[in-house]
Amino acid sequence: MTHLRIGCLIAAIAYAFFNGNISAQVYSDGITFDYSKCLTTIRTADGWEDVIGITATSFAGFGSKARWGTGFMEGASDLVIPEKVEDVYGNTVVVGSIGPRAFQYFQGTSIYIPDYVTDIEELAFGQCVNIKKIVFGKNVKHVGFAAFSPDNLESVYFLGNTPPTHADAFLGFINKSNVIVHVPDEAISSFRADKYYGGLNIVGMDADEIKEIKYEMEKKAKFRHKCWRSYVLDLQKNIQYFQYQLQASGNSDVYDYIKKFK
Repeated sequence: MTHLRIGCLIAAIAYAFFNGNISAQVYSDGITFDYSKCLTTIRTADGWEDVIGITATSFAGFGSKARWGTGFMEGASDLVIPEKVEDVYGNTVVVGSIGPRAFQYFQGTSIYIPDYVTDIEELAFGQCVNIKKIVFGKNVKHVGFAAFSPDNLESVYFLGNTPPTHADAFLGFINKSNVIVHVPDEAISSFRADKYYGGLNIVGMDADEIKEIKYEMEKKAKFRHKCWRSYVLDLQKNIQYFQYQLQASGNSDVYDYIKKFK
């Protein structure tokens, strides 16, 4: 399975040439992305694969930058991180990580992390005190310090069979009697044997239940993308009203994105 329109070898050479710092901003579904500084190895259905990961860094905030209307999906209850995005060069790249403080203070109730994300950095979802549900894709390997706020957490879903490291940074503070941790049936023993998860209320999920969670995530992602597309196309229709502000304030990348959006 290939996730880039350029080969991994060419990508690696380009990465080395730019010393791991490709200057490019990517926007998708109301989220801002930057290139990760290293190649990421992802376990896929057909083997191990090196891909260039993109890091989700924050909300795009076009509402304030463009001085047009309200922020995208203001008051939304779900935050669904896209699985793949297209960079400014037209290459399809996977979302490999969530950066520090990327979505701090998000006020929704659920967070969905896609399969290709391997790392969630410290405070990525810090102070998101209304979160009741978190779904982790199957490749999450590391959860950073205080990455989530467990205040009102009710359910956590791990779609992978391997417990992420350092998850005690948020799971260690949850009310163990109120929060249900869902894992694949075949992973129950490994989660219960892990020092971070052993004392939690762990229940198993069969294949149908996992499929249902994935479908739910996919449906919410499509809805978010639909809303984002409608939002940016509306901005595009009225771009003459804020063209000068964007270009004069150093946000020409936002202007170009809106103008070329399809």
